[in-house]
Amino acid sequence: ELKEIVFPSFSVDLMQAVRETFFSESESFSTEDRKVFIDIYYFFFTMKIIEAMDPDSFSMTCKDGIDLGCSVNFQMYCMLKYINNETVTDQDLDCLHYLLYAPSLLIRERLMIKDRFDRCLSAIRKVEELRKKIGKSRFSSLIKKNFDPLYTSGILHFDPVPPKEN
Repeated sequence: ELKEIVFPSFSVDLMQAVRETFFSESESFSTEDRKVFIDIYYFFFTMKIIEAMDPDSFSMTCKDGIDLGCSVNFQMYCMLKYINNETVTDQDLDCLHYLLYAPSLLIRERLMIKDRFDRCLSAIRKVEELRKKIGKSRFSSLIKKNFDPLYTSGILHFDPVPPKEN
């Protein structure tokens, strides 16, 4: 059962891994740091749920698929690229722009809610900063060391592929 897989040991171990990896230099967390911690934690937690459920497909969405759904898809795509030491290509950027902007512009004729947009970018920025600070190779090794033991499959180690144009 899913509850037995994720609680309590996985969730506690995951909190420790996120803290050690991304916040090791922080003695206390600001409000912004807490939000970033939660967003990074949710990414890894979601990956565990996907691994445990082993679905044929899944959709990261919200009520109307605009604000939360867009930011979660964007964050997942970026996180998988970064933790796998992949380069973000022009094709990736096109896909990321579509993930982030298209639904809100096409459906609501507005931009994504600013708070959700800012939170998403703050989490990605935290990952990017660490990756830049310690280098891609060391970053990749750190992710493998701290997170791979928490998963039974290679779910963290696949490269998201943007859709190809027809």
